[in-house]
Order: sequence, then structure tokens, then C-alpha cells
Amino acid sequence: MRKFIYNAKVYTMDTSNLISEAVLIKNDKIEKVGSKKELDAYLNQNKIEDVEKIDLQEKVLLPGFIDTHTHFFELAKTKIAVDLSPAKSLEDVKKILVEFKKNMPAKLQWVGGSGWNKNIYPYLEGFNKYFLDEIFPDIPVSLESKDFHSKWCNSLALEKAAITKDTPDPVGGSLGRFENGEPNGFTHEKAWELIDKVTPPYPLDLALKAIKMTIDDCYAMGLTGVHVMETEDKFEYYTQVIESGTKFRFCWHFPQAIVDKMIKKKITSYSGTESLKIGGQKIFMDGALGSQTALMYEPYAGTDNYGTSIYTEDELQAMITKAAQHKISSSIHAIGDKCCHQVISTIEKCRQFDTSLRHRIEHLQCVRPSDYQAIKDNNIYIALQPIHLRYDIDSIQKYTPSAANFTYSFKDLIDMGIDCGFGSDAPVEIINPFQGIYAAIQRKAMNDPSKPSWRPDQTISTLDALKGYTSWAAQASVSEYIRGQIKAGYLADLIVIEDFSHAQPEFWLTAKSLLTIIDGEVVYQDEEFTY
Repeated sequence: MRKFIYNAKVYTMDTSNLISEAVLIKNDKIEKVGSKKELDAYLNQNKIEDVEKIDLQEKVLLPGFIDTHTHFFELAKTKIAVDLSPAKSLEDVKKILVEFKKNMPAKLQWVGGSGWNKNIYPYLEGFNKYFLDEIFPDIPVSLESKDFHSKWCNSLALEKAAITKDTPDPVGGSLGRFENGEPNGFTHEKAWELIDKVTPPYPLDLALKAIKMTIDDCYAMGLTGVHVMETEDKFEYYTQVIESGTKFRFCWHFPQAIVDKMIKKKITSYSGTESLKIGGQKIFMDGALGSQTALMYEPYAGTDNYGTSIYTEDELQAMITKAAQHKISSSIHAIGDKCCHQVISTIEKCRQFDTSLRHRIEHLQCVRPSDYQAIKDNNIYIALQPIHLRYDIDSIQKYTPSAANFTYSFKDLIDMGIDCGFGSDAPVEIINPFQGIYAAIQRKAMNDPSKPSWRPDQTISTLDALKGYTSWAAQASVSEYIRGQIKAGYLADLIVIEDFSHAQPEFWLTAKSLLTIIDGEVVYQDEEFTY
């Protein structure tokens, strides 16, 4: 059966035919795009009668949204793990933990979770392992920070990981300590690998249920696919979810630590299907602005701290080169201006091995204009997260004011013709792409309409923000030939929203998908929308 969508304002994202009014779908693909009159004539001429007609009542039809950077299972875990993101104080943290303990699944062997944010708590006295010990004395606990660059653990978790006073700081990370040298419960950057090695997986049934529930949430936000930066066991979860018949699309960027395993299996970047695709090796090069660990040229205000470099440039070059020789691209976390320059320069040195590989920089939050041309010349793909602006505006003004004028420069990058795609970094930030669109076009702290736009010269158009989640996002998985546009031959991943053409920017703060279609099948319909 075909689906005939008409009486719509179709934003195709196809530059040769940007606006249309009707779409014909056959099976999982878009068959034709045009006017209702043209498509009616096509159906009549070919005597096609088995057609489901969908009258959109002048609403907007868009390509399905794609999030180019998530930690999707960490987001899904909030269905079955501790979610501290609502907490504004340690009192709030304690209430959430106590409530979780009352209802936690009996199968859990280890309490996980995320979302704590020391930067917003009024005071930090008692913020250590003993705080968690008091609530969870009999089960290991490890909780990720909001920016996912630190873990907060109880004593039992540290014991399981054999972390003691005598444990040295690992390369690229550090252990939090009391004045007497005893571990205080915090592990930073690469040090959290000590905890990860001993953390048991979630029970499979709970994990799959949480993923499917999160996908359902994504449908309502117009998301039809995501890129995931996670370990191998998580990709196995996603494989089971897709093989069970769930409609969604995952592109997996695997940890650099398993690159030898991927090479041995002869797995190359962007192999697989559009539902389960392999991305590149994920490499962390520095930290984050909020935790003052992003590597900067100038020290953080009032300190002699320049941030953290996890690898040297020579080490990074060796990792990129080794993978590239086996047709594996690299997806590299870089936030500080010094780190971004080092990564750009290193990719440039590695281009001799395979100019077709789509190397990526994740975040690129602080980059000097002098580096723009090298990004463009070396076809480096940039995965940006406009939604990070919500919290980072205050941090930038407080910690890195000297770099403010080249931080989150979305418009400059787009005007240079640099390939950019948008995402969320969920659950570090909310996954809702409509909130991301508002952040990109308004640039206001906390997405608060009453606040002034920060660096308003870097606001972008609504159309460019939509491209960031559609046609430009499709490039992130080398899928621009089949996804991200409403065009004949492309996959029928589509969403319907209200017409925004005459709306105020605040429209995007409450926008939602009314109808979400993947592979030509309706996977979500808002209860208030009928056709």
C-alpha cells in the first residue's frame, strides 16, 4: 500500500525543490514529491488505487530529525536508574536517592545513575562517598556527573574497583582524595574506567524495556534516529531492539579501546544498515567547560588551570592513522580552543591515508577563527550541540571570558560552508530537538525567553537549524544519499508539526511531533491529531 500525504507545507531540505505540498510513499521509500494535482494525475495514469490518504490540514511535513551525538543508553537508564538532573541542592539529591531506594528493582546488583551538578549546589559540605554510604551501605553505587566527566561512588564501589589510598592516578584521569590521601569517592576523566571495569551490566530485560520506552519518547519529539557514543554491550542491546521489529536508527561510534577488535573483524566505518550502522572510533581529547577541564590556551579565570589533555598530539596521530589504514574514521571529543586546534592539525596530518574518511570533531565548542579554513579544507565533520548553550553561557562568562568571542560560533561555521550536524549529548542535556532549535536561533541562558541573546551575531536561521537536525545531520553517518531530505528514492522518515512560518521563536519551546513516520510506517500519532 502507498501513502499519499497532501495539503501540507513540505520542507524537503532538497535545495533544488525546497517547498512542496504533497508526497507519495511506496513501502519504505518516498516515491514522488510535488503538487497534489501532479500526484493525483500520477496515481490516475498508473491506475493505482490501493492508497491511504493523509490530509495534513496545512501542517508542516519535515524529514525525521536525527541526533548526531547521544549516550542513548545512559538516557534510557533514567527509566530504571537514579536521575539526579532535577536536583538543585544536596538536600534534593538525598531526597531523590532515598525515594529511588524505596522502589529500586530487586534485580539490581549495582546502583547507577547520573545528573549531579556541583556547579549549582549552594554548598558542598559532606559531598563525598560517605553521603552515599549513609543511604546505600550494602550495594555499590556510582553516579555520573551531568557532563559525564566524573563519577561519584560509595565506599563499596571503590572497594569493588580496588581503589585505595595507594592507587595512583591513571594516565588521563585523577582520583578525588581527602587531605590524608584516602579516596573521597570521585573519579575524574579516564579514572572512571576503574569503576566501569567492575560494574555489572543491567539485567537484559530491564535494559531492553528502558531502551524501547526511550525510543517511544523520541518519536513524540520527532526523532527517527540517533548517533550513540557507547560501549559494545550497548550496541548489542540496540541490535536486539531493532531485530525485535522496533523502528528506529542507530549509528554506533565505538570506544577507541576496542579498535583492534574491530580491525580484526574487518569492520569499517559506515558499514551496516541504515537502522544499525557503524560510525567511527570515539576518542576523548579533553574535558568540559563546566568542570574547567577543557584544554584552553588561556587559563581559567582566577586560576593557573589550563584544562586537561588526555593524549598527546603524537598519540592522537597514531590512533587516527592506525584506524584510517583500516578504513575506520575517528570521532574526537574536543571542546577547548587549544584542544580543538590540536585535533584539527592532527587530522590534517593524517589525511594522506584516506581522504574519503569522514573524520568528526564532537562539540568544537571553543574554536578560534584561524582554524576554520583547515576544518573546511580537510572536510572535517562537526557534531554540534546547541542545547549546551542553556547552561554554558554562565560558565563561559565566569570561567573563560577571554575565549567568549569564539565560543559556540554556529553562524561563522555555517557561513564558512563547514559540514555541521546538530545533536544533544543526551543525557548530559535534554534530547528534545525542538529545544535545540530554539537554542540555536535565540541563544538564551536556560532557553529563557526573558533573557538577552548571548552573542546574537551567532544566531542562525530557523531553516539552518532544521537542516542541522535533518539534511546536515544525515551527513554524519554518510547517509545524505538516502536520509535527511524529502526526495524521491529517500527513506520515508517523516514528521508532522504545526506551521511555524508566522510563529514567534517561542513556538519551538513547546513544539512537538503530531505524526512520526519511519520506513513509511506510522510509529507515533499525537492523541490530538487526526487525519
